[in-house]
Amino acid sequence: MKLLIQSINIITLGFTALSAVIAVVLWVVCFILVFYIRQEPMVADEFPMLLAAAGSFSIIACIFSASIWLQHRDHWATWLLRVIGFGFSYAIVTLFRNL
Repeated sequence: MKLLIQSINIITLGFTALSAVIAVVLWVVCFILVFYIRQEPMVADEFPMLLAAAGSFSIIACIFSASIWLQHRDHWATWLLRVIGFGFSYAIVTLFRNL
């Protein structure tokens, strides 16, 4: 059982790092594209979706970070946040795959 919990902790840390890196990269892209919105109309059309993606990955990173932080305090909401985080991750991947 301890091995299973350690494996889930490693997966959670991986998802946290991955979603945080993706969120930072998307926010940097958003910051750069702000300067080109008026010049390129296609950029302006895609910008809301890019903001939604950046915000979604930021929320995922925050959820997983909170679950890791609560785990060290033996809080009951740790597993609830992990389930919500993995569910939200699956929903985001499914949403963007269908676009």
